[in-house]
Amino acid sequence: MNLLKILKRLLVAVAGPMGVSVAHMGVALVLLSGVPAAEFGKYAFLQVIIAFGYGLLGALLISPVMVMLNREAKSQLGLLSSYLGASVVLCAAAGLLMVLVGCLLGNSWYTALWFGMAATLLWWRWFARGLLLAQHRKATVLISDAAYTLSLVGLTALAWSLDWLGTTEFLLLQCVAGFVGLVLLEPRFWQAQWAARDFTWAPFVDGFRRHARHSLVGVVTTEATANSQAYFITALLGPAAFAPVAAANLIFRPSSMVNLALTQAERPVLGQALQLRQPSKAQEILRFMALAMTATMLGNIVLAGLIVGWGAGYILHEPLPPGVLALATILIGIKVAISCIRAQSSLLLQADGQFKPLAEATVISSIITLPLVGLGAWLGGVTWALIGALAGEVIATALTVWYARKKVSL
Repeated sequence: MNLLKILKRLLVAVAGPMGVSVAHMGVALVLLSGVPAAEFGKYAFLQVIIAFGYGLLGALLISPVMVMLNREAKSQLGLLSSYLGASVVLCAAAGLLMVLVGCLLGNSWYTALWFGMAATLLWWRWFARGLLLAQHRKATVLISDAAYTLSLVGLTALAWSLDWLGTTEFLLLQCVAGFVGLVLLEPRFWQAQWAARDFTWAPFVDGFRRHARHSLVGVVTTEATANSQAYFITALLGPAAFAPVAAANLIFRPSSMVNLALTQAERPVLGQALQLRQPSKAQEILRFMALAMTATMLGNIVLAGLIVGWGAGYILHEPLPPGVLALATILIGIKVAISCIRAQSSLLLQADGQFKPLAEATVISSIITLPLVGLGAWLGGVTWALIGALAGEVIATALTVWYARKKVSL
């Protein structure tokens, strides 16, 4: 594959998500420098929930519509209308639920309200992004990503200069940036969204029955494998204990976000190659994924070293116990690197519509991971909870790779 072609393809696939993830990391580091660890841990946990929502949205809406668009060209109009309409209803309903969740987590009602609004806007934009990528309309996706990123960075800089730092304030900034990113989607998307106001649920329900129900189980159990440490540490040890883990997660967010974005960008192309029985093209896509993820991970390791080794003294509002941030960053970094291996096999199964074996892999791994992480947090604290999560990631990766080799022939 030509080097220039690889770089151009990589830039188109990850420039937007990389910008978004770096912006999120910058926002979080600004907040970490200005508030106590407990306040930062509370904000970071809300971001974990929003990220979980991305996965649920992908399972319910993005993955099924991508598979069905590749296989059912004759019924695309009704299919798109159903999924566009369902996206609005589901994002709005989930946003209202997040207001309740925010209150139950001990936030004020107005903080919970901004949390629900931010979640709704960010999830709606994420669905629009996935749908446009499935239709190979990458330019509008890049514009939306850039608008969201620049808005968030600019507003964060203004908030920092005014010493306007806090969970509520930063959720408000996410709302404004998410709104800007949505508004700047191309007019064709909004025309289709308006036309879908009289949608029917039947194509969505059919997609759920055939694809999404297995994918949804996979996402929930993947969350149990990948992020159970966030829930157990926050619940058992408190938001302050979660703060260094959250900071480490944010340091490696660029790699995690690029993995997610590459999966979203390459899934329709790989699905088409598998549908048309083009093994050489499918293998080329997987090689590109491996190269892109490796390059991103190496860059992220360098960034992590700079932040933890040199910048921690400038970033932290209050000192953490010696070595806690460094150890959390090392363990999270190893876990993210292993997840890069899993992402390629997961993409192959998703593109082929093999959601059931993908769900089976994560169900098995979550059954092992949850007690390991829970007991680790309860008996040994943060470090043992992270070691339990790392063990779960190894199991999930091994099972996903095995299923991909067994179920999909190239």
